Parts: sequence; C-alpha cells; structure tokens
Amino acid sequence: MLIHLIHAQKNKLRNDGQWLRDRMDPFLIPTDRFIERYRIPPVLTIKLVDEMSVFIPGDHYLGIPLHLRVLAALSFYASGCYQRRVGMDAYCTMSQTAISKWKRKKEISTIITKHLAPTYVKFPQNQAEVDLIQMRFKQDYGLDGVIGLVDGTQIAVAGLKLKRSYINYRKFSSINTQGIIDSDMRFLSVNARYPGSTQDAFIWNNSLIFSLLERQYSLANQENNIYRDGFLIGDLGYPLQPWLMTPVKTLTTNEVREKRYNKMIRRIRNKNERVYSVLKNRFRCLLGERKLRYNHENAAKIIYACCTLHNFLIANAFNINYEITLPTEDDDSDLIEGEMNFTEHNKYIQQGKVVRNRLIDSF
Repeated sequence: MLIHLIHAQKNKLRNDGQWLRDRMDPFLIPTDRFIERYRIPPVLTIKLVDEMSVFIPGDHYLGIPLHLRVLAALSFYASGCYQRRVGMDAYCTMSQTAISKWKRKKEISTIITKHLAPTYVKFPQNQAEVDLIQMRFKQDYGLDGVIGLVDGTQIAVAGLKLKRSYINYRKFSSINTQGIIDSDMRFLSVNARYPGSTQDAFIWNNSLIFSLLERQYSLANQENNIYRDGFLIGDLGYPLQPWLMTPVKTLTTNEVREKRYNKMIRRIRNKNERVYSVLKNRFRCLLGERKLRYNHENAAKIIYACCTLHNFLIANAFNINYEITLPTEDDDSDLIEGEMNFTEHNKYIQQGKVVRNRLIDSF
C-alpha cells in the first residue's frame, strides 16, 4: 500500500511538472528580461529553434520539448552556471534529473556545431565574398587588401583529466582558441582544437585556413587565386607570410612609414579585442572565472556554439554592447606579446617581407 502511494505521488509530481512547463511559457516574459536571461531576443530564439528542429528526429527528449532544451542551453551559455541556475529558472522548468541526463548528451551544442556553424561561420570562398570583406575593412580603416584578423584567446577549462599541456603562460588551464574575424566582428573561422600551452604560430601553421591560403598562393596561375591581393593581420606571435602581415619589430631607415604601419596594425587589431570582449561578456560561460567543466571535446563544442550564436545575432542585425574597457590605440605593448623568432623555420619570410614592405611604402 505504501509503495502504491509513493508511486502515485511521484506520478502526480511528474504531471504537475509537465503542467507547469506548459503554463509557464518563457516567451511571455518581458523582452528585456528574456534577453538578459538568454542573450537572444524571443523572436530570434524561435528562429533558432526552427533552424535546429530539422536536425532533430523528435521534438521531445526525456519529456522536454526542444524549445526548453534550447533555452536551458542558452541560459548556461549566458551565465556559466550549471544545473542549479538552469533547473531553477521559473520559466524553463526542468527537473534536476532531466537536466543532468540531458547535459551529458551535450545535444544543443553538438547540433549548433555540426549543423549551424557551417552556415554562420565560414571563410570567404569566392571573389565576391573576398571583395565584400576587403571593402568593409577599407571603409573602416582605409587599408586595402585585408581579408581578416587572426588572434587567439584563452578559454578557461577545469577537469581532473587535464594534462600539463593545458596550463597556459598565464598559469591557468585553458583551450587556446584561434579566431579569424572580419570588419563586422563576425567569426570567419574558429579553431578550438589545442590546449592552452600551444603557441599561436603552431595552431596557425596547422590550421585549415593556413593550408587553404598556402595552396592558393602556390597556384601556377595566380589569376585563379581569389586571395592573391589579400592578407590577414596578426600580432608578433604569428609568422610573417605573404598572406599574413605582422608588425615590424626592428625599425629600419624607413622608420617613419614603419611606425605609421605599426600604428595602423594596432588600430585594426583592436577589433580582435572587441570581438572577444563581446563574445565572453555575452556568453559568460567563456569567462575565465566561470571555467568550462568538461573534457576538451565537449568544451570545444560549447566554444563553437557560442561563436556560431555570436554570428547568428550579427546576421539577424541584433546587437547589445557587452564590451569592456579597451587599451588606447597608442598602447603598443601587445606588439611584442608572444613574440617568437620565426626566421629559421619560416620558408615564406622573404616573400612576406616583400608584401609587407610594399604595404609600408604606401603609408
């Protein structure tokens, strides 16, 4: 008899929870509160759910409809808090057990990474796309030829199985995430494959975009190279290459122009800092004090998902300023941060100098 009563009470609580989820529609809360909680306005959240739904065989998992699973993921991305914050959200009512089981699936991050990222995060693949990016950089900075800015950021991670290779130069465990962005602050490429101690140059030289640009540069007929007049911009942590411009470390007799060039590079590279500032303050699970408590594979999926959502919001003309205070343009300290000697191992350095000197002479 007692067992029967216990089961009856459990069924009642389960039914009450379903009724509560049906009654407490999260899309009915004020828009400003919705954005504060999920970082995405209701109308774009519905659009996001619609885009994801075609990749999911059923609408419910563990009795949880897709839109609530998406909101639970967005709540985590926005706050960096784990089960307690997500499960106790009055407008996203999910049991702790369901959250725990659902979390292990990493369903939403996986879907965004696998199916949406190829649409929203992509390097220019034709002349029209390259021309548009170069035009926007020209409009913003007056510099011809720029097709993107490359830089890395450390995303803090925590876990018992992390190796020493995850300890970065700032002495905390992280994934060194390399991003390439355009003038509109969109990610053109994201690479979260490497632990925190990995040097930026190594990540770059082993990236798909490096291989793409090197292959295009090696074409016998350069008329077929859509990137032939373009280049990325990086700091001194990257090797000088014909398709990657870096600051001048040692000034020459052309000092005046080289200083102008360095100042321009610094000014443009502020865009990198702005993007990572917006990304981490919008999706606070990426902030250093939060730490992603997952293995590398699942932490990387969260990073990719947040970068994809960042681009999704830009594509849909939604922006809220989540930036922090940035250094002034006269601060040249980062020009030598992470500097390495690439002369011996950089087979493209001479070709890179030719392109850079030609660029410097235009100042």
